[in-house]
Amino acid sequence: MGMTRYIYSAAALATRLGVSSSPVREAMLTLVSEGLMEPVRNRGLQLVPVPLRGRLHRRSGVPHRSPTGQRAPHGSGSHAS
Repeated sequence: MGMTRYIYSAAALATRLGVSSSPVREAMLTLVSEGLMEPVRNRGLQLVPVPLRGRLHRRSGVPHRSPTGQRAPHGSGSHAS
């Protein structure tokens, strides 16, 4: 079962939010640089699917536990913070 992928436009989001498109564009480019969005040629940007469990653990600083319940070694993730 596939996930619906929406294409986002800085101009459309800015209009919907009632703000200038420049800060929206900058925010979207920041999300691209963090790997959370990706460009869709000649259309806009889309969200990158992220495994929720891993993202929550990395963001919150909560140690990830393996399926066996063992704590993963500090710094063993594949992310760069």
